[in-house]
Amino acid sequence: KEVKQIVYAPGNVKRMTIAVAVNKILTTEEKRDLENLIMTASGADLRRGDVVSVTSMQFLSLEDDAKQNQKLQKEIEQDQMLYIVFNKVLPLLVVLILGLSCLFVFKSLFNRLAMAREYQGGWSSDGDVEYQHSLQDNLDDMLEVDELPQIEARLDPEIDQKKSDITETILADPKEATRLLISYIKD
Repeated sequence: KEVKQIVYAPGNVKRMTIAVAVNKILTTEEKRDLENLIMTASGADLRRGDVVSVTSMQFLSLEDDAKQNQKLQKEIEQDQMLYIVFNKVLPLLVVLILGLSCLFVFKSLFNRLAMAREYQGGWSSDGDVEYQHSLQDNLDDMLEVDELPQIEARLDPEIDQKKSDITETILADPKEATRLLISYIKD
């Protein structure tokens, strides 16, 4: 024995009204084709009293649309420029500045170490500094051009030795080297 019970939804559609606005000026043929397409897709029936209304209008003028596109294009270009500046140029600039700063600091440090080794005791008062400058001026006057290649030949190994000593010192105790650099920068 089989029992079937069929329940239908209460109520039915008596009439439908569909309105469509298109952002384009349509010809009569395009408008008729669009009405047929809408009636078929929605299940509208003209015999039942359904109404399909298609209106063609221009929502935005072509000038307004062009202005909006230009504004959007400018914003995109500005965003791309900012991206390039902040993600490409700025980090390179920071690295360049830091590199140059380190170069000047190390150069000054090398000069100080060279002077300290050369003079062992150093000068402590302003009179001694003036004496040092006058001594250097006298030494420059005393040197002859013929002696320069011999002096340079003796200095090159010494400079290389001092550079390697400094490099070894930095590699042996980087914290101490950092402390020296920071104290030098503060001075």
